[in-house]
Amino acid sequence: MDIITGLLIGFFGAFFVFYSLQPQRPYPAVLLNVLYQPWLIALFVICILGMFMVDERLAMVLLLILVFFLIDVYYLGMDA
Repeated sequence: MDIITGLLIGFFGAFFVFYSLQPQRPYPAVLLNVLYQPWLIALFVICILGMFMVDERLAMVLLLILVFFLIDVYYLGMDA
């Protein structure tokens, strides 16, 4: 179970780092469509909070990615 958790944390961390370190590259359309649907953001937050019961490290990484994504799009606009 620890191997799967480590792989998931590495995948999500690498995905976030690759997109955050290249500001000229736009976010995928799927991620930007989430911002137009506030209920999806609420659903993601509920799923992440439920993930805290299963694995705290993975849930913390996902929560940080969601928060940094929202802050990034808020400050840089929808083209970022």
